[in-house]
Amino acid sequence: MGLFLPIVGYVAARKHNPDGEETEWDKKRRATVEMFVGQLRIAYLDGWGDVFAPLSKKRTGSQEQFLVHPKSYEHKIFDDHDLKKRPAMKEMMGFLTSDPAGGVICVVDKGDLIGAVDGQYSITQCKTVKLMLNIPVLQCGPREKRESPITKLMGGYGNRQIIQDIAMSALNLRDAHTRRLGAHEFKNRFCDMEDAHLLDPSAYRAMGEAYDAGTLCPDCVTKWTAHQNVINPGAQHIPSHGAV
Repeated sequence: MGLFLPIVGYVAARKHNPDGEETEWDKKRRATVEMFVGQLRIAYLDGWGDVFAPLSKKRTGSQEQFLVHPKSYEHKIFDDHDLKKRPAMKEMMGFLTSDPAGGVICVVDKGDLIGAVDGQYSITQCKTVKLMLNIPVLQCGPREKRESPITKLMGGYGNRQIIQDIAMSALNLRDAHTRRLGAHEFKNRFCDMEDAHLLDPSAYRAMGEAYDAGTLCPDCVTKWTAHQNVINPGAQHIPSHGAV
């Protein structure tokens, strides 16, 4: 299994606080993610992060070649204190899906990504949860636990097997997430756009505005474009440009 750079960190505050005041506990968690992401970057740059590969762009000319994209080496940590709108998550997903698309998300725990403050996902979070099937997620765990990936990584400089194990953990997390997406309880947490009745004028307007803004999750984009192509059969097919 290979993982594409860049590796970005994401930290969600333990409590909803859109004013952005950071608790000592949240500072500690952010420092943990920052440390883990930095060490993985060092592993790649020092030559023992074998599973990592930089993003590249194809250049065509007299001879076709691939050039490493500068995005591969960007170091970004995203902090969210607004757990309802998730502005930092939206910014992170915009960065990862920008051309060339690719990268890895690092969190202390997957709950930062899939936990919902009120039991239901925002549109941004709904999109992210579904795109986690395509974007690897690494859980670094807390430094206090001896068996957590960050503890092993910090004490095992140059150990390629640790890097391999971290990559495999991302694969296992993706497989578990695939099963999770099929669970009835999990589906009930998706954004309410998924159940919107598009014959209702208010629901139609809300979904149309979200589509134009590019904030619909992939399933909702499919629902919206299919509806548009049904009610406008003579019009040119509407592409799903809102998906990322």
